[in-house]
Amino acid sequence: MGCPGLRKKTALRLTAVALCILLSAAGTAAFRLYELWCDLPDVNALLEQAAVRREAMPRTLSLAFLALEDTAFLQRENGENSPIVHHLARWLLRSGERDADYLLKRSLLAWKLEYHLSRDDILTLYLNHIYLGGHAVGVNSAARFYFGINTAALSTGQCALLAGLARCPASCSPLRYPGRAKTRQMAVLDALRRLGWITSPEYARAATEPMTHPASPTEGWPTAERPE
Repeated sequence: MGCPGLRKKTALRLTAVALCILLSAAGTAAFRLYELWCDLPDVNALLEQAAVRREAMPRTLSLAFLALEDTAFLQRENGENSPIVHHLARWLLRSGERDADYLLKRSLLAWKLEYHLSRDDILTLYLNHIYLGGHAVGVNSAARFYFGINTAALSTGQCALLAGLARCPASCSPLRYPGRAKTRQMAVLDALRRLGWITSPEYARAATEPMTHPASPTEGWPTAERPE
């Protein structure tokens, strides 16, 4: 039989070694988290640099995007899971990498957005950074690209068309696939009417609007890098 005192000392030593290993691993992980956090974009600076503020956008524009992406977005509390926040974090990072560090950075950035910005500010960044096909990043760029106008001049039908591009900017482009673009536009208009965010007369007028400006480009425009 072994000595009880020796067994106890051995157990204490093993426990101490295991604790040191755990503390070392925790310290390494904490330092790595700190490094990744410091590498995140400055969300307040991005907000200051936004090409267009929400107050300069038609009210229907943000409603059109919310109608398909997240109807409860403006009512959500900070910290609640939101597709818009996760999409925005992905676009802001714009990285071709998909390793563990990238996924962790994306989660950290989503948390940073949720706890440092208001719902209105998050939506402002979202509308300024969303990729909408061609060379259009952000709604102001898309308004110029597809319609030859500024964001403030967008009609209800045009707002719905841009919102319809959010999930399929390439395969539903009104310049190359007008039928698909029209289907997506009508899905947005249907959602807006169902939610009571536009009236039936507004719906009828929007449904018959031309989808693009006659001078809109069809080929040869540079394509923006689209984050996957």
